[in-house]
Amino acid sequence: MTWARIDDNFPNHPKVVAAGPICELIHVRAICYCNRYLTDGFFPAAAVSQFTSGLDQVALTPGRAAMRQAGAVAARGWDADEVDWASRMVAGGFWSVKQKGGVVGYEVHDFLDYNLSRREVVQLRENKRVAGRIGGVRSAERRAAAQAPAEAPAEADIQQLPKQKRTPVPVTRTQKKKDSLTPAELANDFERFYADYPRHTAPDRARRAYANARKQGAPHDAIMAGLKRQLPELMAREPKFIPHPATWLNAGQWRDEITLDASALSRPPRDILRDEWFNPCDQGALGECVKTEFLSQAPEWARRQCPEHAAR
Repeated sequence: MTWARIDDNFPNHPKVVAAGPICELIHVRAICYCNRYLTDGFFPAAAVSQFTSGLDQVALTPGRAAMRQAGAVAARGWDADEVDWASRMVAGGFWSVKQKGGVVGYEVHDFLDYNLSRREVVQLRENKRVAGRIGGVRSAERRAAAQAPAEAPAEADIQQLPKQKRTPVPVTRTQKKKDSLTPAELANDFERFYADYPRHTAPDRARRAYANARKQGAPHDAIMAGLKRQLPELMAREPKFIPHPATWLNAGQWRDEITLDASALSRPPRDILRDEWFNPCDQGALGECVKTEFLSQAPEWARRQCPEHAAR
């Protein structure tokens, strides 16, 4: 869409005042037509009927005011649609007769002095289209860069980067471990945790929960220390009351402090019970068979899990 440009003093121009408001209206319509179709001010004679539409509702009555605006036509009492307005526009200096491409028509006087030519409009639209495309590409690149993980710049880009002074930031041992952790190390640490946890349920959820805990800065040693600290209390429970490993990790329960009551847990006191007791063996949850001296003090549900131990 283009915009028709008209001087704000146009209604007060002596030529417009002498021609009257009807000529003023027709001329504005002609300017809008030429801008809409990018004709550089030319329009065919057949288009004049569009500019004079609605004039059948206007009657030119005799009188001084009417004679000043419509000349001798008003004195005769004609209707506005009976007037040859194209001739009056040519006579008033608004239009000039012109033939273009074998088509007879008119040309708006000084049209290109105030309005853009077809070539200028086309070029302006092309510039906006190209600018919009470039802006869209850059916006997509910014969104992709914001969503994608940070990547090291290419070697060619590094050579072009200006040198900047950087203040070293102290990095803790935990941060170094987290940043340097490889997928293989993470998988190995999880397998160690999962093997020691007393309930093996939903391993995929547990693996995601473990990875999330590590990404948030929880060291493997801290998780294992918390599990080791709580393992006697967890092993004393019935299996259905032991939290799923994913639940235990998501809640950060390795940070919980457990106060144990040896008599209530139906197991030997912690100071005489070796940690290896709670490492599962290949056959059950009680540990290796060499720990038979504590078998009678283990929970009943645990003794039922290993046929070899239960037989003793």
